[in-house]
Parts: sequence; C-alpha cells; structure tokens
Amino acid sequence: MRKTIFALLAAVTFFAAASASTVTGRITCEGNGVAGVPVSDGVSIVLTDSLGRYSLSGAMPYGIIFYTLPGGYEPETYDNGFQVRIFAAVDGDRDATHDFALRRVDNDSHLMIVGADSHLAHRLGDLEQFDSLFVSPVKGIVADNPGKKIYSTILGDLTWDQFWTTNSYGLPEFVATMADAGYPVMLFPVIGNHDNDPSVPAGDDTDMLSSEPFRQTVAPSFYSFNLGKVHYVVLDDVVYRNDRTDGRRYKRGVAGNRNYERRYTDDQLDWLRRDLALVEDKTTPVVIMFHVPAWRLKLDDGSFATRANLADGSSEALADIVGDFENVTLLSGHTHYNYHAHPDNHPNIHENNVAAICATWWWTGHLSDRHICVDGSPGGFALYDIDGKTVASEYIGTDREDNKHFRVYDMNTVRDYYRDEEAPRAMLEVCRNRTDYAEIADNTVYVNVFDYDNDWLVEIFEGDRPLEVRRIVAEDPLHTLAYDLPVFALSNKVPGVFATTPTSHIFEAVTADADTPVTVRVTDGRGRVFTETVERPRAFDINLGLKHQ
Repeated sequence: MRKTIFALLAAVTFFAAASASTVTGRITCEGNGVAGVPVSDGVSIVLTDSLGRYSLSGAMPYGIIFYTLPGGYEPETYDNGFQVRIFAAVDGDRDATHDFALRRVDNDSHLMIVGADSHLAHRLGDLEQFDSLFVSPVKGIVADNPGKKIYSTILGDLTWDQFWTTNSYGLPEFVATMADAGYPVMLFPVIGNHDNDPSVPAGDDTDMLSSEPFRQTVAPSFYSFNLGKVHYVVLDDVVYRNDRTDGRRYKRGVAGNRNYERRYTDDQLDWLRRDLALVEDKTTPVVIMFHVPAWRLKLDDGSFATRANLADGSSEALADIVGDFENVTLLSGHTHYNYHAHPDNHPNIHENNVAAICATWWWTGHLSDRHICVDGSPGGFALYDIDGKTVASEYIGTDREDNKHFRVYDMNTVRDYYRDEEAPRAMLEVCRNRTDYAEIADNTVYVNVFDYDNDWLVEIFEGDRPLEVRRIVAEDPLHTLAYDLPVFALSNKVPGVFATTPTSHIFEAVTADADTPVTVRVTDGRGRVFTETVERPRAFDINLGLKHQ
C-alpha cells in the first residue's frame, strides 16, 4: 500500500517552474509522525513521509500552504476555537518551517452544518440577528447532540465587500464576531464574490490579489479535508474582475464594479484532479463546496430541468473530474433560495443550493420581524447527517414558524388582500412584471415546500378527500408582504436583486369550497412525514393569523 501511494504521488506532483522558496515541516499526532498526508501550496501536492515530514519547493503563488486533513483526525484550531489550523501563510521568497498537530477521533459519524451567505456588514442589526438566528441555533444543535462530532461551513459571502471600508467591517471583523459569539464548532469556510477585496483595481492579477485577504485571514480559497469516510473539497468559482466604468463614482474603498466571472480557473481544476487522484476508493462520498451554483433549474418553461450555470464549461469540467466517483454532493449558496439539482448526464451528482443565513440580506427581519429568503424559505441552513458513507440532509429554518418544512397559503385571502388593499395595488402599478394575485382562481391553496427534492411526495387533502396537486413556478406571497411592500412604501420601488423571486418549490391545489380545512402531508426522501392541518379561511398577514410572542 505504501508503494502504491508514493507511486501515485510521483504521478500527481507538479512543481512550479521556478523554485523560489522551500517550506518544510511535520504533521504529527501525539508526537508521532502521520504518513501520507497531502500538503499543497495550491499548485504542487506532496505527501508526508513515514515520519510525518514534508517539503514543498516553488513560488508559492497563493501565499499559503495547507494540508488535507485525514479521516479519523481533527486539526488544531486557532485561539478563537473555530478556525481550523490547516494552513499557514508563507513568503514565496523565504524558506520556512510549519508544523501541524492532529488529534485522533472517531468521526465516521458526524454532522455538518451548512450555512451560506451571512453577508455581515454591521448594518440593519445584522450582528444581533446573526447571533440569534444562526449562532444560537448552532449552539442548540451542539447542546442537543452531546458527544456527537459536529462541524460547519459557510458557503461564501461571509461579509459584504462594498461595506468593508464605509462600515469598517470586513473579514477580520467577521472572525472577531464569531469569536465574540463563542461559535462552538469548527468552521471550514468558502470564499464568495463579496469576500474579495473591492479596492484592488482591474488588472491581470486582480483575482489573485483580491482573494488574498481571505487566504491570509480566514482560510485557503480552495482546499480539501476528510471527515470520517467523506472527502470534502472547497473550491473558488468566482474569478474577480472589478472592472471600472469611466465617469462612475464609487464608494470609498471600492475601485470598480465588483463584477466577476462565475467559473473555475484552469490552475484550480488541475489542482482538483491531483487532489481527487489521491482518493483511491471511488465509492468514497465526495462533497464539494463552493459559492456560485454549478447547476440551476430551468423555470421559464416550468420543466424544472437542470442546466449548467458556470461559464466557460466549468460545470461540465467539474462533472468530468468527479465522473469516476459514485456519490458526489455539490453544496452551493449565492442565490438566497433553496433547490436541488440532478444533472441529467451526470447521475452521480446531486447539487444542493442552500438558502441564506441572512435570508434577504437581513432586510426582512429589520422591516417586518420575519426572517425570509427571496423564495419564501425561512432563513437558515442545511444540516447534513453523515453515517459512514451515508449522506442525508434537511433544511433548518430559523424563522419563528412552528413548521419549518413548508408553509400553507389560503390564496382566497391572499387574493382579497391584493384586490382590496391599497399597498399591493400601488406597487403593481409601478412593478408591472410582478404577479397580481387578485386574479387567482377561487379556492386555490399554495404550499411552499422549502427543501423539496425530486424524491419527495406532496399531498393535499380537503377534509379526507385527496386533491390534484401541481408543482408550479410562483412567487411566495409572504416574502412580498415582508420585504417588497415595506420597501415600496419607503422608496416607491422594489430593488430587483432583493425582490421576491419565482421559485421551484410551490405546489398548488384547488378545493371545492372556501371553508373546509386542508391537510398537507409532505414525505421527504428519507421517508419522514410532516403534516399540518390549516383551518380556512386563513388570514393573510405577516403572521398568517398566528400569534407571535
């Protein structure tokens, strides 16, 4: 086995053309060297020898070195308790030594908390909302699972680049916020487009330079690690450009339009091939985490078909690289809504695009005391339960509703609101592309099933009578109430990027009358059944007629 590993190393190791420095060190557990651990500078990959020693030579273009955590171990953390010490800053012109210590654990069974898009910027009470709506629930999961190994990620946009200077809140402040909150589990973070330095002007090295603060302060911009029997990879699918428009005025600390390309660089894909070549067992579950989704659902024709989302063939390139693995889970954020994608030509791939920690950029909590994403999902995170090679997940909403799996609308009362109230009529006069629910058919019921996937079953009953259920593309009415209408009242317009977005997980049925209770029964892919009976008419207000303490 040892000969096989080192023969493979010879095949996958690539050395930079000009060796500018050498970094050496040891990876140990209880003082003993750990052999066969991959160590990389983002270009070369070497394996530790029988004494746990490694040596990397090259230009160190990313300014760091990092190692791939072996399964059955945990890394050290920095003093803040949540940042994993799997990387070290290096100077490409100087030799250096960096040692790393591991501790042996049984993490074949573990939980992975998957958040996305925290968008902290010290505005709209976001720090307080973040503590109560993310950190506190994470602490609750830890308290409810004593002895369980629990880890976490945030899938990019930890911060909000345009406010780094004006609000004096950037990546160091994010790290301090997490530390001050006593964040209780290790974090394996992802870089997002808003985690790039907006003060770096457009040029040949913009992407490398703008992502440097993330690498120096938070984590590598791409890396891998093993937990138990699962191989995790973090990638960066944002190529930051920051082009400047002549004559346009920019905020202090912002040099350009903060624009970017959604793709992987060739260098990163080359590194990924080398990384995955070291995973010999192709039945190993591979979980790849990045910011911008690789696959999207086609909504304009109601087919919900999966289409590639990344530019320059990056989605297909990624699929080809993982083609030999049986079970590949892709985790992405960026969109602030939930969906699951299964690319037709790649049956081994399942992408879970996870709705946002910040919901609608913290706006709905600020405006309406609700925490709702643009697709109507409550703000929250996914919880992955890993048992050996079995990977299962659910979405954890942190809004105040009792039922976090779906929300039921009596569209008769939604229709009456749209017909009778001045606020929606005034908005629709200006925002003519928005749905006018004043025209919806009598006795329609909507159910927004937040984490719906293709193997779920949605049933709606009028009394005991099953109804015909259709999956449709629609806007979630409560998000309009929580965000669009308050913003319109303040500004006479609804900002497009934050407005209610047509979503793929609303289900429709039509009842025989307006007063009979309806029961919704949702069965998820794990066979778990969630039910709710709703009396009608059901009020349409910010609390859907429910009392809120």
